[in-house]
Amino acid sequence: MFHRQSRGFTLIELLIVIAIIALLATLAIFAVGSARVRARDAKRIADVKQTMNALELYAVNNGGYPGAAATGGVELGTGSGSCLDDAGFVAACATGTTYMANVPSHPVPPAGSYTYSGATAAGAECLAAAEPCVDFLINFALEDGVAEFGQGSTDCEATSAGLACT
Repeated sequence: MFHRQSRGFTLIELLIVIAIIALLATLAIFAVGSARVRARDAKRIADVKQTMNALELYAVNNGGYPGAAATGGVELGTGSGSCLDDAGFVAACATGTTYMANVPSHPVPPAGSYTYSGATAAGAECLAAAEPCVDFLINFALEDGVAEFGQGSTDCEATSAGLACT
């Protein structure tokens, strides 16, 4: 009796393999996406901490923190917030001490910014021509939050006392 030998895979076997590959690919895409969100949040925190260090150096040399050029604060990393030197936050560093030549900007997505404003002893917003600023406030947002501040803590601010997110 002649018995025919089977060669290749059946349709069912191929469909099962394709389904397993699709499932693994989907899981990998979600893992990469959440890793990107965490990486952007870590970059935001590192940017703000670096800016805080530059502001502390500025305060030591100048007797206070820089004021904002206008009410509402300065958007860091763009326009008049691109550099921190003896004149405060400016568009381009001039001669003198440069504390931060390239002030970082908020990574996207999502749209957002790092907003700086100085504060007077009374807690009011400190403008560049006003009395010396005794504190500063940097507002920024995280996408997902980080373990350091509690997952889901996305509205953050930095002052001379440190970072806090709610």
